[in-house]
Amino acid sequence: MSPTVHLHIGAPKSGTSYLQAALVQNQRALADDGVLFPGRLIDHIRAAEGVLGAPRLEKRWDQLAEKVRSFDGAAAVISMELLCTATPRQARRAVAAFDGLDVRVVLTARDLARVIPAQWQESTQFRHTWSFQDYLAGVTARRPRQDPAGRSFWRQHDLDHILGTWSGAVGADHVTVVTLPQRTGEPDLLWRRFSAAVGIESGRYELPATANESLGAASAELMRRVNEALAGTDLGPREYARNCRQLLAKTVLAARSREEPRLALPGGLQPWAAERSAQAVAAIRDRGVQVVGDLDDLRSPEVSPTRDGGPPGIDRPDVDPAQLPPEALLDAAVDAIAGLVTLRVDQERRRRSR
Repeated sequence: MSPTVHLHIGAPKSGTSYLQAALVQNQRALADDGVLFPGRLIDHIRAAEGVLGAPRLEKRWDQLAEKVRSFDGAAAVISMELLCTATPRQARRAVAAFDGLDVRVVLTARDLARVIPAQWQESTQFRHTWSFQDYLAGVTARRPRQDPAGRSFWRQHDLDHILGTWSGAVGADHVTVVTLPQRTGEPDLLWRRFSAAVGIESGRYELPATANESLGAASAELMRRVNEALAGTDLGPREYARNCRQLLAKTVLAARSREEPRLALPGGLQPWAAERSAQAVAAIRDRGVQVVGDLDDLRSPEVSPTRDGGPPGIDRPDVDPAQLPPEALLDAAVDAIAGLVTLRVDQERRRRSR
């Protein structure tokens, strides 16, 4: 049997980490049911980096493709959100590695009002130093690709451009958009939609307990200021990824996300987001791609401002991270220091025990 290949290309902050965690957690059970998630998640990352032209990684995609070719099952899923930034030539090269197999592309998408704040806090975990206000200005500029922040955002979230690139590689009838649900009482709804797109019987598998938590306003601003402090140092990319992104951000600061207000798009930008969202929905329809879910999920909802002192863990369109009270940043910094010390002590204890 020749497997159908499903390339899940992102976009970032559209539930990709949750879906990847579900695929990894159920890897063996999926394979028993004829669905391959080849290798480890890091293999998908390195292979995608090779597609995008990273030196010394070009063979990784072919190696992943070879695992798919040798699989005697119905389907294979490769998932890495980096692929949404591929050029037309890179997309065609990625598909060509599966010559003779049925290749289909899945794009998960989220509404602009929620994805913009989520993408800014994510950018603070990749050494960027632009403030939230500067980021918003770049994203909403008339010519956003002339601004570093705007260029960074739209190369990952211009749905029409991404669909055009990958439709050119596999055909529009082989592209599916899966919409990220608006807030719902059904936490597995995204998994069910994704499963429908790739032919998985969703109810057969256990799902991850938690999703990839976004940083709260204070923690994201703290990361941004740490990045400023590290500018000009000799900290290498892998050292930054291991110590700042994985340990400080995703392990320590993400744990306090429910204690902080979450960022939301400022009220003044909500009409702009509604207009741009309507354009994105129209573009998806015009492209003639398949849709799983509801395109209305991509229409940006209005978020009402919350009074100061309101409960944490809710969207706060009135919050500017750069203007937070010093006490909020101090609390985040103290938790960060305590968390890093605890991790270091645990590491030392494990070394001594060995």
